[in-house]
Amino acid sequence: MKARFLFLSFLAAALTQAATPANAVDIEFKLPDPGLAVIEVDGPYDGPYDKIVTETVNYVVQARGDKPNGATDGKLVLRLQGGQDTEFGPISQQWKDYKLSAPYHDLRAGTNVFAPTNIPASQLCNDRLNATSGATRRQFLHKGETFKHEGGYWYLNGHVKWLVQDASGKHWTDQFRIDNVIPVKIHCRGLNRVFDKTTFRIEPAQVTQVGQFLCPMELRLHGYAEARAKFYGKSIFVGPHYLSALETLNYSYAGSRNVTATYKVNWQPMGGFTTAPNQEPKKQDLTFQFNISDKDGKLENSMKKRIVVSCRKVQANAPTASDDMVVTPVDD
Repeated sequence: MKARFLFLSFLAAALTQAATPANAVDIEFKLPDPGLAVIEVDGPYDGPYDKIVTETVNYVVQARGDKPNGATDGKLVLRLQGGQDTEFGPISQQWKDYKLSAPYHDLRAGTNVFAPTNIPASQLCNDRLNATSGATRRQFLHKGETFKHEGGYWYLNGHVKWLVQDASGKHWTDQFRIDNVIPVKIHCRGLNRVFDKTTFRIEPAQVTQVGQFLCPMELRLHGYAEARAKFYGKSIFVGPHYLSALETLNYSYAGSRNVTATYKVNWQPMGGFTTAPNQEPKKQDLTFQFNISDKDGKLENSMKKRIVVSCRKVQANAPTASDDMVVTPVDD
């Protein structure tokens, strides 16, 4: 059997086993860039990087393969170093995704499989930051940076278990095993970012029965901002033909703040309420934003939320209102 990795270059050693099917087959692998694990690294305001946030790395490997003569089935088994063998269904001639996970460990210095595994991802972020200066350094500290580290330390091990028929009956036979260091992405978070966490959610604030239907007449917009350091600015909710009042955000030190606003749902222009009580009002597809700007009016953070607002026909013995029946997130 031949094993080929289309993204990584390595040799696969075939294992000679009893009852191995006579013909050679190809097993192909590839690891597209979106399938690489991402390690999140953080630290205090102004640095240095000292916290590895990621506890478990997750890869998506793609594979396909031929089935040898005499085999009735074949299961692909893959493992990342530090993880456990994961057995998947029959290997296919078409490309399929295989998700693999393993605990985080410090990284290898390079692609040599014998290189020491003693470089924490935080050191790589500090090295990269220290190589910058001036405006580039300020941008790095504020926005952070993501880069690929070719010496990711994880091995990818694998083999196929073929279910074959021979004189001794059906049994599994290992066909190959692969070993190679694979790359990883490292995301150095912006240390001088103002906010550690921002969230935005929308829920009905007033649901009214009109004819045979329950409809939301108001929506409540909830914004949350958790600052890492001192900050003064403004927040506002923006929607279709709608601007909320500006709210002052004044953090004298690190802390959090909740901001709320109300949006009145206007059904009539959307083909809403009619004189026919059994006709359902038309659903509304609405998009809102929660924006935060600094003291100079520069946009610091923006979150967008798209929802579909609808009415529900009244059912006998059913609750008179239900949040999840009238406001449905589209982009969550």
